[in-house]
Amino acid sequence: PKDGAQILAERLRSAIENAPWTNRAITVSVGSASLTPLLCDSAHFVAQADGALYQSKNKGRNCVTHADENESQLP
Repeated sequence: PKDGAQILAERLRSAIENAPWTNRAITVSVGSASLTPLLCDSAHFVAQADGALYQSKNKGRNCVTHADENESQLP
């Protein structure tokens, strides 16, 4: 489900951001998607998560975005 995906992704993003990196700070952008009756095959699932990843990057990076935040991507 979306809530679980968002919680896990945010925990990972935060852990990476707050880790004691030796040379420089490291951040991560995350895109997530959830299987639904409309989004039930692997190709569309991966495409939705990939689109959400690019949304995270476009929002300034170092954030988590779920595919349903851009309804124009949904099948």
